Amino acid sequence: MNIEVIKVRDLGSFIDSELYESLSNIPISRLRALSQLNNPRADGDDVALIFAHDNGTLYAYIGLLPDRIWIDNISQKIWWNTCWWTNESESNNVSIQLFFMACKFTQGQFYFPELTPHTSVLISKIKGFTVNNHFGIRAYLYANLVTLLPARKKIFSQVRPLLIVADKMINLTYWPISKFWQNKLAAKCLNYELVNQVDDEISAFIAVHNTGELFRRNKTELNWINYYPWITETNAIIPSRYAFSLYVKFFKNTMVKVYKDALLIGFFILLVRDGNAKLTYCYFDNEFLTDVVDVLYEIILKNKINTFVAFDPAISEYIKKNKNPFILIRKHVKTVGFPSILKSGMSPEVLQDGDGDCAFT
Repeated sequence: MNIEVIKVRDLGSFIDSELYESLSNIPISRLRALSQLNNPRADGDDVALIFAHDNGTLYAYIGLLPDRIWIDNISQKIWWNTCWWTNESESNNVSIQLFFMACKFTQGQFYFPELTPHTSVLISKIKGFTVNNHFGIRAYLYANLVTLLPARKKIFSQVRPLLIVADKMINLTYWPISKFWQNKLAAKCLNYELVNQVDDEISAFIAVHNTGELFRRNKTELNWINYYPWITETNAIIPSRYAFSLYVKFFKNTMVKVYKDALLIGFFILLVRDGNAKLTYCYFDNEFLTDVVDVLYEIILKNKINTFVAFDPAISEYIKKNKNPFILIRKHVKTVGFPSILKSGMSPEVLQDGDGDCAFT
């Protein structure tokens, strides 16, 4: 069995190599490789991928995303885990071997932005790592039983026609409420602007509001995320060769500047994917929280979002405690992992929802 270590500078040549084309499964998509090559916080020698293979069969791989963390206002290099995969025919031994190789290359500065339940248990048992649960909200603007229930229990697939009818009936009943909120928000004449990139005004605003964050992404990093997504609306490769997200029908970062008169009071990025949205980055003055949430509601309603996810503590609490346009709100949990030597921990107050690789997919 061969183990390959791919550095950032070598990603371009790797995805054009005979080895890449010969593998039964691929360890990284071309979109992810292109994004990593343009990562403003990466150095050419940073490790981005480790994988094990033999005679064209891919046995396991683990992905890394270089980033920077601020501790006591001092910046240092860290890596995020972006994927961790094992061939079903292979034991976990190879996968664990790759994990400890990644720990060695990152000198233990290895972070996990969103762990699966299985991986969470595994990481919690490894000395030197800590896992924490973050609690946010998943809010539903429209009934979508035909998608949600079969995903939980296969038996619901057998009554798909009934679920479609149920969705239509619920949404028809809810339509007057949705229309009420649209008219209510329109009457407020909310002052906001949709933009295609982070400009100097936004950058200066973020710089004032992100000083307490661990990862402090700003203009350069946010524009990189926007220009180099990991998801495409075009089916670029055979999906079966790649185990992670790649192709969807709709994918867009909606960037919004919120004003009060001529004063910038907020900025947020809403990642919309096939009718579902998550708040990846959000900055605002606390006194204008209501104004920012109203703009968020208007954007969500205009785009006919099915579900909305947020972990920002202020946004989540405000939505839960005040009248809102959603038909249902549920607690949503994600688990993060980080080196135990990080004394401050990784609470939602020092993170943005899009930190790590969460803003890319």
